[in-house]
Amino acid sequence: MTAGSVDARRHDRQSQRACAARAAMFAAPFGVFLATQAANAAPFTPVGNLTGSFSLRVITTHEQNIFNASGNGPYASSLDVTETTPIFTNTTVTEHASAEGYAGRPALQPQQQNLSIGLKSFASVAVRSGDYIGSVSGGATATARSTLNIPFMVTGVPAGTTGTMTLRLNLDGNIAVEPFEGGSGTQKTGYAEMYFWATGLNATGCDYYTDAACWALFRAGPTDVLRFNNPNRTWDLAIPFDAGSVNSFYMTLWSTANALATAWVNAGGPADVDNVSQSDYLHTAALDGIVDLRDSSGNLLTGWSVTTAEGFDLNARAAADPLSVAAPVPQAALLLGLGLLWRTARRGRAA
Repeated sequence: MTAGSVDARRHDRQSQRACAARAAMFAAPFGVFLATQAANAAPFTPVGNLTGSFSLRVITTHEQNIFNASGNGPYASSLDVTETTPIFTNTTVTEHASAEGYAGRPALQPQQQNLSIGLKSFASVAVRSGDYIGSVSGGATATARSTLNIPFMVTGVPAGTTGTMTLRLNLDGNIAVEPFEGGSGTQKTGYAEMYFWATGLNATGCDYYTDAACWALFRAGPTDVLRFNNPNRTWDLAIPFDAGSVNSFYMTLWSTANALATAWVNAGGPADVDNVSQSDYLHTAALDGIVDLRDSSGNLLTGWSVTTAEGFDLNARAAADPLSVAAPVPQAALLLGLGLLWRTARRGRAA
């Protein structure tokens, strides 16, 4: 055996050890990647279906459309009616009512995992009196209502443990009603309202539905009637649970808008009137994750897990968390490692 062949074999063994060391360096990221993929592939076992009801109704003088749904959710739909009635030469009444919404998740966001309800009601009337002598009037009403029953199960703590799960909920929206008008030539009245209920809401200060979060404005005379308890805020829902059993809680949202308009016309000339009311809680009651779980004595629980209906996660946030974008990192580390191994192998062959 020549000295050259000995040196060549020694170089081959050194190259093999270097490749083995580099392979070990990237074995950990590869293991993390496999573990991540296995976790992502683990089957989700739902504990039941979303159930409840969802209804929309739009009404004008001669038109009425109704949509009703019940049973398993999620729900989503919309209704829209516009009616123009000719009365006399250049005299018309145009009435518009629309209602839309969803319960569970918005129809255009099928990947959304946090549960939410959103409803919107709109009503408008436009009276153009033209040459008509007399009274011309019109009205429109839009109503949207939904109730959602959400199943869930607590595991990871001893079965039979009872306590309270605190869920965070964001409620936001707006209502608008034009001022009352009661002059000798025209009259405008209208109202818009929103009421929200949920398990463990603990709302106070609404003088009609005392257990609801509310915002309602009625303008049918010189003095407004307002029902308001600052509903647009973050609420903490205190929801009772029994670990190891299927539990449930509910959310209910109502939205209504009404507009009426009348023009009294005499020989003095035409009188026109427009009126609009709206209750916009379409991007509205959204769950924003679990705050904590406590037993019946108030002690903080750890190691728990909560499952709900398929496709939803009670611990999902209402808004995307930028940190969650970091999930693909293990796969990126794998690709980097494979690339470096390939490069090392090429250098070994070249040597």
